[in-house]
Amino acid sequence: MIVASQWPYVVVAYLATFGSIAALVAATIVRGRRLSRALPDADKPWI
Repeated sequence: MIVASQWPYVVVAYLATFGSIAALVAATIVRGRRLSRALPDADKPWI
């Protein structure tokens, strides 16, 4: 059982985990958009 004094550590661990995942997702989206702008339209099969 988790003692009441350990809850701050649990919360910090969850925040660090989900914050890291969110930062990775944001960086991946930004990089993908930047790379897609650099690619000529002729090389974009989705257009």
